[in-house]
Amino acid sequence: MQSHRALGTSVLLVLAAAAVAIGWFVFSGGDTAIAPAADPAAAHRASAPPATAEAGGADAAAANTEATGPVREAVVASGPTASSLPSITGQVVGTDQHPIADAEVICIPGVAFTPDFENLDAGDTDVFDPQAITDRLRGQVRDRVTVRSDADGRFRVRVEGTSRTVSLRVLARGHLVLDRSVPRPNDADTDLGLLVLADGAVVEGRVLDAQGSPIEGARVSRLLDFEKNLPAGMDFAAPEMAAMDDLRSGETDVTDTAGHFELAHVEAGDFTLRARHAEHPTAQRTGLTVAGGQTLSDVVVTMPRGAQIRGVVVGIPEGVKGLSVMASPKPEAGNDPSGGLLGMLGDPLEFMAEAGFAMGERKVPVEADGSFVLRGLKADSTYRLWVAQQGRGFAGAGICSARVEAPSGGFGVELRYEAGVTVTFVVVDARSGEPIERLWVRDELRGGGGFADMMAFAPNNARSKAYPEGRVTVANLRPKKDQTLQLTIDALGHAQQKREGIALPVSGSLDLGTLKLEPRPVLRVTVAAAENGRAIAGARVELRPKREGRGADNPFAALAQGARSSPRSGQTDSKGQCTLNVLDGEVGELQVRARGLAPFVAEVAMAPSGDTEQQVRLLAGGSAEVTVLGADRQPVKDANVEHRTPAGDVDRQRTDASGLARFATLAPGAHEFRLADDLGPMGFAMDIARRRAGGQVTEAAWQSVEIKDRAVATLSIEKNPAARLRGIVRENGLPLAGARVAFRQGPATDGADALTEGIMGDVMGRMGGGSKHQTKTGDDGRYEFAELPPGAHRLRVTHGARAMPTDLELTLREGDNQFDVDLDMTSLRGVVLDPSGKPVEGATVTVQRAPEAAGTEDAAVSRALVGMMPGLGLGGPTQKSDGAGAFELRGVDPDVALQVQATAKGFAPAVAAATVARGRTQTGLELRLIAAGRIKVTVTESAPFAAVSAKFVGDGAASVAPVMRLLNRGKGTLDGLRPGQWQVEYRSMNDRDKPPATRTVDVVAGETIEIEF
Repeated sequence: MQSHRALGTSVLLVLAAAAVAIGWFVFSGGDTAIAPAADPAAAHRASAPPATAEAGGADAAAANTEATGPVREAVVASGPTASSLPSITGQVVGTDQHPIADAEVICIPGVAFTPDFENLDAGDTDVFDPQAITDRLRGQVRDRVTVRSDADGRFRVRVEGTSRTVSLRVLARGHLVLDRSVPRPNDADTDLGLLVLADGAVVEGRVLDAQGSPIEGARVSRLLDFEKNLPAGMDFAAPEMAAMDDLRSGETDVTDTAGHFELAHVEAGDFTLRARHAEHPTAQRTGLTVAGGQTLSDVVVTMPRGAQIRGVVVGIPEGVKGLSVMASPKPEAGNDPSGGLLGMLGDPLEFMAEAGFAMGERKVPVEADGSFVLRGLKADSTYRLWVAQQGRGFAGAGICSARVEAPSGGFGVELRYEAGVTVTFVVVDARSGEPIERLWVRDELRGGGGFADMMAFAPNNARSKAYPEGRVTVANLRPKKDQTLQLTIDALGHAQQKREGIALPVSGSLDLGTLKLEPRPVLRVTVAAAENGRAIAGARVELRPKREGRGADNPFAALAQGARSSPRSGQTDSKGQCTLNVLDGEVGELQVRARGLAPFVAEVAMAPSGDTEQQVRLLAGGSAEVTVLGADRQPVKDANVEHRTPAGDVDRQRTDASGLARFATLAPGAHEFRLADDLGPMGFAMDIARRRAGGQVTEAAWQSVEIKDRAVATLSIEKNPAARLRGIVRENGLPLAGARVAFRQGPATDGADALTEGIMGDVMGRMGGGSKHQTKTGDDGRYEFAELPPGAHRLRVTHGARAMPTDLELTLREGDNQFDVDLDMTSLRGVVLDPSGKPVEGATVTVQRAPEAAGTEDAAVSRALVGMMPGLGLGGPTQKSDGAGAFELRGVDPDVALQVQATAKGFAPAVAAATVARGRTQTGLELRLIAAGRIKVTVTESAPFAAVSAKFVGDGAASVAPVMRLLNRGKGTLDGLRPGQWQVEYRSMNDRDKPPATRTVDVVAGETIEIEF
């Protein structure tokens, strides 16, 4: 299973898929929301090589099955600093620059501590293959290396594993955890120089039960930002999550026999603690705050009494393994902290289950006799229980039983295993009739307009398996309504066969008979060292279509590639040979990589008939040393140097303490380098949004250098003077702690594109997608940014207690800049009433600029998005009315026309206009809700990202926001509609080039109108 952050990344991918649909639907009128960047290397394509091509030269027969990184050598038993392999060095210091002794330094191969999309390697990460995830995490645990800094704060830690990137974590008590993603050292140590640990806080306390007795073995952690917004309030307490917490040292602690815990790396400010235990429901302690450099002691977390549910799973066929029973609380109305995004798709749990996130709050393996006991459940609660089987689905856990509701404390609960549909067939050679026993078989359910269609880009990875006598059985298929089966079958030396639209029975089996694969030519690749001609075993060989814009600048492109397991990829045997299937086109791109040698990348022409032979000679390769100097001609540490190969591949490395970035084992040819803007893990998303909005994106020019075999090329890049920005955020003259300050590059962009950029930035920030261009103020209200481009830019300041974001323009000059933000306390107070004039408790109140102040279209779209995703606070934090129906909106924009909206279940929104003088509080605003009607929409076609929207066209239309909903399997309900005439539009990505289908209907209070497209 994935760690919390890895899980967050996967959930974010699911949310992003739906968010892309919203962006496409609302902003583009049917065009794709985000298009891949044009391939910057189009002019650098290599021409087809002759049958024998040189690309490298040292003897690499010792290379193992992984194709990148240095050769692993046997090391005599010794400490982790004694290895002769290239290692990572550095010095740990505090903010006062004094060394920190005995700091723990952990090195793990791969992307372990942070979702580092900028340095993502599809060979290291595969979020679509559950087995690959499991294998990778096991490897990370095995290859984890830990050292401690000496008296001077210095350390040297060797790197295990074979990943291209390694994760470094540094911990010292009373300091924040420092995470760094570091390219693997190839031929020399990588010196990270000074690693500065920011001051943190220490929190210690005890975990007790309801009777005040200590609880041993409770896992305590600080609640992460993204976990506050998980869909449907999901809280996972599966055993695998604890194992991943152990991997991520420093973020959790486990209580001792006295119930005591200590968290030694807590960020200063407000926070929430969470405690998990197998026998108790998860508990949270909210409302805590701690100052930097301080210790908060005697914190008590009380865990409630736990309950159990006992039962049995019946009907399990012999030989079925990997079954678990999962449980989640019965969802409550409106329980979607993700902001309502998944709620638009129907039941959030159902949607996530189809995505493969069949993970409940609690999970327990099914015993051999079918019995199970779920522990740690909330007392006096109702749970949904189901059986899940590990290994199927987007996230690797497919549902294989109906959901059953049961009260906590229940026993004798029966879950019936549903075997689903089994499809069988035999694969043979079309000419000889002989069975083909080594196959890649991919099975995918398509249709129905559900998640499977939305995530069609994600590869359903299949590994090569042996099928005796060519007999294939695809089991445990559980199609939804209108879903059909799509089979993709590959074999070496044969044409791919794809069978689409296979109708499946409700249950039982389907025999497809004999499937014949037509023989096809193959590409036979022989890989040897150019220096001595020795065969290279374990080289990774891959044949891809000729690239016509690969989107290398978009890190999500690497995810979309998926695993490389196919008949067009493989590894060389002991003779250096590898056989691949040819492409349908005449020309393909052949990539060969072996550790310690230069990669071979070139176009290969397929033979007109028969098999194609390709001899590859790998060179040792050259290297490039890129020195980055500042305006003062001094080395610049941690500069991000981007490298583009002659074939157009792009990677990045940071400069070390001496300002040097080393790129090793480079293929001879013209390589290009430049400084890249380091936007942080999620910065690329903002960059894409900025490009799409027509905004300014500053990029440095490429500098070219010729690489020769076994030679070192040097290049100096002078970094343009950067701006540093610091300031204080004050509210009513007092420092404001916990304000989120986001730097937005370039001047403001008008229209819906600006709204796109703003919404994406807000979503990324609130879902945990951090960036170095986004920070929070400390207790003293201070914020600081470094390495900003000079010029005209903007800041957006938000705070949980303020109803609206504050956008400010500023101009940065080279060097230091001071920009203080003074927020006033312009406020609105009012009351929410029902149609009869009675106060409404729990109504959601939001405020935004009126159409005349923000633009009619922008205001309407913004209001629609805020209404669809209230939990994300896109227009600012929402306010709930109290028992008297009263509310207060602090921090509204002064001296402009505002629209205040109140919504409550069963009512149409109420909207009122207001204008408040700066620094004043306006009272007496009344929002009277209106009885609402509904429109139930059914669509006959099955299409991904299908959606309906409704626009009010009756009297007062300008003050009524449109309503939108993504359809779930062709159905959706537009709720909370004001009585009157509405125009309903239907769009799908299948018909994105066509005008939307429309209907005009009259909505009546208290009634549901049904329409069909």
